[in-house]
Amino acid sequence: MEIFSIKYLSEKVLKEYCGRKKEGIIALLIDVDKEKIYPIPKKMEHVAFAALLLGKSVKELKENPSLAASLIPSTIEIENGNIVGIVTGTSGLELGLKVRHHPKNLQKAHSLAWSCINLSCELKILKIGNLRINKILFL
Repeated sequence: MEIFSIKYLSEKVLKEYCGRKKEGIIALLIDVDKEKIYPIPKKMEHVAFAALLLGKSVKELKENPSLAASLIPSTIEIENGNIVGIVTGTSGLELGLKVRHHPKNLQKAHSLAWSCINLSCELKILKIGNLRINKILFL
């Protein structure tokens, strides 16, 4: 499996990565230290993807969750080509492994996700719809 970072949500990325757990959902993992955004494969959990990205095992992450502190999840919901929701800061990393993030890093990740969305809109790949949610979860 190829791991790559993105600057925007291309049609190829949307086709291959959108539809995670439910239609129209794309999950991203944002490395706030490197300012890189990674789409998470549909059939992969955040914990497994984070381990792969860090070159660690899931067991190592379970033993030392702080290894993943710079990796922050952001989930985007899309309906009919319109962004209708974005939630940053919660996934199996936080809920299962108890990874915690500094509030400034959560805000930075949310901002990076919005930069990705905005560039996707500038390129006329997506539009901003009526947002149902635009939230950072500080756990």
